Amino acid sequence: MPLLAVDPGVHLGYALIPAGEVGVLVLPKDVEGAVRGMMEELRPLLLSSTDLVVEGWQVRGRRPGRDSLVPLALIGALVALGGKTVPPTWKREFAPKVPQDFRGVPGLRFPTGLDPTDRGIWLRLYLDGWLPLLDRVRALPRKHRPHALDALGLARYASLLQGKHVEGGRADARAV
Repeated sequence: MPLLAVDPGVHLGYALIPAGEVGVLVLPKDVEGAVRGMMEELRPLLLSSTDLVVEGWQVRGRRPGRDSLVPLALIGALVALGGKTVPPTWKREFAPKVPQDFRGVPGLRFPTGLDPTDRGIWLRLYLDGWLPLLDRVRALPRKHRPHALDALGLARYASLLQGKHVEGGRADARAV
């Protein structure tokens, strides 16, 4: 039942549920180094997961540029291992955008560095009871938070699509 979700890129977000691991890998900008680094660092999580999902990448009709080569290579490597891609539009289905000045939930504070889409994911996970893992995302450096949050949201989204009940409030969860 363990599910590993990956947000591909040079700042690769990952989340393993229900084990409660969430974090970001900082990978080299060269394609080969990024794929090797990802495989080396994620190996224990890949071996312990039964399901693997990865956020797809859209170039929206343009030719892939230099910045899109690493994410595309990472997606290819994960698909070769049996991973399933989820279109980037999953975010719209999972949670609506939330404006910066949202005050609808008493006690809710968004961390810095999140755009309206990421605040929507944060709110959805908060309401679903995933506060311990959200606290670990908050503890990450500001520029890493969106990547870890996307991976955590993707893990939750994929578990819901598969009809699996996953508790998000594990006390022993950790951010890496």
